[in-house]
Amino acid sequence: MFELFVFILLILGFIVEKIFVKRFSILDEISEYSYVNSYHKWFIQISVGLVIIMTIIEGIYFPDFNLYLNSGFITIILLIDARIQFKIEREEKQYIRSLVRAGAAFAIFVGALIVCFHTTNFKEVVEDEFEHIDVTSLNEMRIAILQMNPERKVPSKQLSESVIIEDGAVISNVLSEISLLELKRAPLRTENIDVVYEITARGGWSQQLDMEVYENHIRIGHETYRIIGDNTLYPFLEAEDFEWQQVEGNSN
Repeated sequence: MFELFVFILLILGFIVEKIFVKRFSILDEISEYSYVNSYHKWFIQISVGLVIIMTIIEGIYFPDFNLYLNSGFITIILLIDARIQFKIEREEKQYIRSLVRAGAAFAIFVGALIVCFHTTNFKEVVEDEFEHIDVTSLNEMRIAILQMNPERKVPSKQLSESVIIEDGAVISNVLSEISLLELKRAPLRTENIDVVYEITARGGWSQQLDMEVYENHIRIGHETYRIIGDNTLYPFLEAEDFEWQQVEGNSN
C-alpha cells in the first residue's frame, strides 16, 4: 500500500508541476538540468553523489530507514536548490519547479516516517491484507522445519520435519502466540539461526494462510515484518512437543 501511496504522490507532483509551469510560464527543461552558476552545478552534482552513497549504505545497514532518510535529504537538497535559483535567477522562475518537487519529496518523507515507526499485529495484518480469511475457520495447520543453508543462510527445503495439526485447541494456541507479537513491516535481514518454521493454516474454501517464522522476523503471505521486542513464538515452536515426521526431498 505504501508503494501505491508513493506512486500516486509522484504522479500528483508531476501534474502539479506541469500546472505551475503553464500558470507561471516557466521554460520547460528540454535536455539537461540548467545550472545558474558553477557553484550551483557543484552543489547538485555532489548532492546526487551523496544520495547514491547514502542509498547504498542504507540498503546494507539501515534498510528499514532507506526511503525515510533519502526523501528527507532530497527535500533539503531541493529547498536549497530553490533558494539558489530564487536568489540568482528569480525571473526564470525555476525555483517554483524545485519547490513543487520539494513538496512531493516532503510528503513522501512524512509518509515514510509514519510507516517507519508504525507497528501492527497479526490481527490487523489479516484484516488489512487477507480480508477473505476468517481466522476462526482455520481447522488444519501444517508446521515444517526448514533447515538453513550454513553457507548462504537461506532456507533449504531439501530436508525438513513437519507435522499436521487438526486439534483446534493446539491451532488456537499457535495463533494466540502469533497474535502476541508486535510487528513492523521491514525487509528480511540475514539471521544466524539453524531453522525456520514454515506454517500453513487452512480452513474452508480458499482459506489458507502461509507464514515463515524467523528469530527476529515473520513472513505473513508475501510481506515480511520485523518482530518488535521478544519473539515468544520461535521458542514456543521449539519447545512444543509436536509429533514431528521427517520428510525427505523438497517440502513444497
